[in-house]
Amino acid sequence: KSCNENSPTALRYSVEWTVNLNSKPVAVDTLPNVVLAPAVFWQCSLQSQLEKRIQKKLGHDSTINIEDTNVKVSCGQN
Repeated sequence: KSCNENSPTALRYSVEWTVNLNSKPVAVDTLPNVVLAPAVFWQCSLQSQLEKRIQKKLGHDSTINIEDTNVKVSCGQN
């Protein structure tokens, strides 16, 4: 067999994220079946989703500086 036989055309993974403010979670979500590379997914989708959720949760007048980002990515065979 060659290495391309029976290979998926794209790797699908799930992204689980949590936004913590003062060590307490303020927003949590899981996004299944992501096919974009993690860096591309962050730039094209996840970053703006997180910013919108934070603004909605804390109000438009809140100013928050992102200090760190941790994203849990998991991949499993169904």
